[in-house]
Amino acid sequence: MGQAKKTPIDVIICTVHENEPYFARLKEFYPNAKFIRQVGNQLDLGTNDDLYPNLLASANKPYVFFKKHKVLYRQEFDMNLFKYRSIYNFNNIYSFQNDLEEDEGAWDMWIQLRHLLPRFNFKSFGVGNHDGKIFSKREYIKKMQDATFIFQRKFAEGYGHVVHNAFALGRPMILNKETYMEGIAKPLLKDNINCIFIRDTVEDTAKQIQAFSNNLNWIANMGKDAYESFKLDVDFDREFIRVKEFFDNLI
Repeated sequence: MGQAKKTPIDVIICTVHENEPYFARLKEFYPNAKFIRQVGNQLDLGTNDDLYPNLLASANKPYVFFKKHKVLYRQEFDMNLFKYRSIYNFNNIYSFQNDLEEDEGAWDMWIQLRHLLPRFNFKSFGVGNHDGKIFSKREYIKKMQDATFIFQRKFAEGYGHVVHNAFALGRPMILNKETYMEGIAKPLLKDNINCIFIRDTVEDTAKQIQAFSNNLNWIANMGKDAYESFKLDVDFDREFIRVKEFFDNLI
């Protein structure tokens, strides 16, 4: 802290709700600094706009809820790494949802789908998952490219890194419709065209996946449409202009 007090700071960004009061104490030492709250979760609605009058949001609900200076943006990732590649494996359903086994509903569906779809190889990557963490971005990308479908059953989402990453690479998702209809990823998603929305029952979901898996051209076209949707809707250069304007006018 002693070193921090000696360091000139113009902008302070708090990214975790629980840290808001502690970061705000820095106003005592940097009265002219601009304080920003960054949010990427749909449920993170409680920002104190007196302490943080600027909001850097990559989730729709916090953006709409906040009443002061704000910008809605997509979190950029390196398009030199996340390059489209047509689907070449047609028997892999992978998940990159951290702690999949800790989500009882998601894990139960995952296990049932494994029994109902024996032709597919099921692998789950990430923290707390059976196939372990992935330690390099290139390895993460390679695993995504190896997938036919990418499964993610979450009931709360913000920006949606996995969805954006998967679509940039041209990999269709299996996911909940309700989770994303108010999210920033909504414009990307087209049921039965570039993704499969989870049905009311596991059996119906499995039948939908099986119907597509019987036609390899259909699966390949789903991957291509996922990429085309990403390319049409996501422009990080355009995002940069909006974020720059936000930073140029901090209050």
